[in-house]
Amino acid sequence: MRNPTYWEATILAGLLTVVTGCSGQPSAENTTQPSSSHTTPSSSSVSDVAMTSASAGDVGGPPPSIARPELSKSTRPGYESHTEIVNVILAAIEKKDQETLQKVRVDFPIYRDVYWPEFERLRPRNTLPIDFHWKLLEAKSLAGIQDKCYEFGGQKITLLEILPRRIEDWGSFKIWNRCKLRVRFEETGREDTIRVFGSLLEKDGRFWVVGYPS
Repeated sequence: MRNPTYWEATILAGLLTVVTGCSGQPSAENTTQPSSSHTTPSSSSVSDVAMTSASAGDVGGPPPSIARPELSKSTRPGYESHTEIVNVILAAIEKKDQETLQKVRVDFPIYRDVYWPEFERLRPRNTLPIDFHWKLLEAKSLAGIQDKCYEFGGQKITLLEILPRRIEDWGSFKIWNRCKLRVRFEETGREDTIRVFGSLLEKDGRFWVVGYPS
């Protein structure tokens, strides 16, 4: 079989990019070390909200195709406190209620209109579109929900304390970054520190989960 010519190889690479919807840039979680609470995120510290790497975390504005009429308004009002939303999460995990675990998350309108503009500002060199970040976050979160229901499902867990790595001020909202939970397992009385979701987004006194790590 003959080797493809330069132009054939170029066209094939372009078709693969269109079909897969991916530019081929790697992704991984940010590994910035803890700092003090209520910090301002730098371009190298945008938490695991996007669940992508530094190279995949700096984008221009969403393309026109993202302005979908059916997604123009959020249907998820959020919760009034961080304690309330975490208690809802723990109760849903006990029941293995994956639908509720999904509903406490940000939806696409919140991600696009609240989170994304600040993410762009902090990551001005990003070359990946909002769809890439959103689909990656969705896929990891769905897997994470299943993992947590398998690991902790059927167990009564009482919240003792919420332990964010730090609380970051993003201007129009705050991120409770990489939260861990100090909890008690009621059946045995054992106390432990666990992680069941990634970060919380706080805006105007309302809270949402951003994603679930898998």
